[in-house]
Amino acid sequence: MSLGEGPPMKRFISFCLLLLLWLPAWAMTLKEIDELLLSYDLEAAERELQILLKEGSDQAEVLKRLGYVRVLKLNQNPSEEENVKLCQEARQYLTKAIEQGCKDPLAKELLKSLPEKGGIKDKPFSEVPEADQAMREAERFFAKRDWSQAAVNYRKAAELDPTLYRAQLYLGDALLQMKKPAEACEAYDKAIAIDPNIETAYRYKGNALMTQGDIEAGLNSYAAAVVAEPASEMAWTRGIGRWTDTTGATFRLPKIEPPVDLNSSGDTINVDVSGDDKSIAPWLAYGVTRKLWKDEKFAKEYPGEAYRRTLEEEVEALQKVAEIAAELKQDQSLKLSEDLDLLVKLKEDKLMAPFVLFCRGGKNLRDGYAEYRKSHRADLVKFLVEYGIQREGL
Repeated sequence: MSLGEGPPMKRFISFCLLLLLWLPAWAMTLKEIDELLLSYDLEAAERELQILLKEGSDQAEVLKRLGYVRVLKLNQNPSEEENVKLCQEARQYLTKAIEQGCKDPLAKELLKSLPEKGGIKDKPFSEVPEADQAMREAERFFAKRDWSQAAVNYRKAAELDPTLYRAQLYLGDALLQMKKPAEACEAYDKAIAIDPNIETAYRYKGNALMTQGDIEAGLNSYAAAVVAEPASEMAWTRGIGRWTDTTGATFRLPKIEPPVDLNSSGDTINVDVSGDDKSIAPWLAYGVTRKLWKDEKFAKEYPGEAYRRTLEEEVEALQKVAEIAAELKQDQSLKLSEDLDLLVKLKEDKLMAPFVLFCRGGKNLRDGYAEYRKSHRADLVKFLVEYGIQREGL
C-alpha cells in the first residue's frame, strides 16, 4: 500500500496543513498568510500573495504558497474545467518557485503529483463503497474546517474498511486541528499498525508529540519515519530535520573508511600502509573475513547464486575488527583510533547492522534492509537517535 493510491491531493493537502504549523519564520506578512492558508481563507491568502509577488520579496516562498493555494482549492470540488486550470497553474507556480531556489521537498512532491496536462483524476479512497463515501464526506467537512464532523466520518470510514490507512491518518489530522494531540497520536498509531512501512503517520505523530512538549518521543517518531521509508526526502527533512531545527541539535551519521579492503576482482587484500602499524592490525581481519566470504562462505549461504557483497558479510567483517580492537584495548597494547573505538561501541550496542545499512550502503548492502527491518525496527531507530543526533551545546 502506498499513499499514491486513492485521491492523491488529500495526501499533499494534509502535508500543507500540518507543515504550515512548522514553516520557518519569514517576514511577518508571510507568517500571517500562513495563518490564512491554515484557516482555508484562500481568497485572502491569494490577494496578499499577489501583493508580495509584485513587491518582489521572497519570490520563491511567495510562488510556492501560490502553488499551495491552488492545490488546496482542488479539495473544494471544482468543476472539470476549473480542476484543469488549478492543476496547471499550481504546476507553473511550483516550477517557478523551484527555479527561484525553493528547496522544500513538499513543493517537489506536489509538482511530481500534478499531471503535466489536464487535471486530477478522481480515484476512490477505498474499494468498499460505504467507506469511500464516508471519506468523501469527511473531506468535505475538513475543507470547511468542521473538524469534529470530519473526525466522525473518518472514524466511520475506518470502521467500514479497517485496512484504510488514510482513514486513521486523516482522523489524526482532524484531531490535531481540534487540539487533541494525544488522541491524534492514537489514530496515527492505528495507521502505523495498518502499514508500518509508510513514513507519514510516524512523522505526523512526531508533530503531535512535539506540540505536547514531548521532545524525545517526537525524535523517536521522526526516526521511525526514516526507518519506514529511508529513501523519502520528506522523512529526513520534515522529520529529523525539523527536530534538529527546533532543538538546535545537529544530525550527522558516522563514517568509516577501512584501510584494508579487497581489490576489484576480490582476489587480493589491499592495505593502506600510510596508517600506524599497530592500528592496522585489527583491520586485517576485515580483509580476511571479506575474502573468506568471497571464496567460500557466500556459496554456502546462497547456493547457486553469483557472488555479491551482502549485509551479513560486511557486518561480520566489521565485527571481527571490533573484537580484535577490544582485545588489544583490554590488554593496553593499543590506543584505539576514533574509527576503532566506534566499531567497538557499535558491537557492544549490537548496532553494527544498522550502521552498515545507513552508513556503509551500496546497493547490495541495502538489498538486505527490508528483511532486517522486519525484526529489528527498534534497533534501526535506536541507531539513528543515538549515533546520528549530535547534542553538543544543547
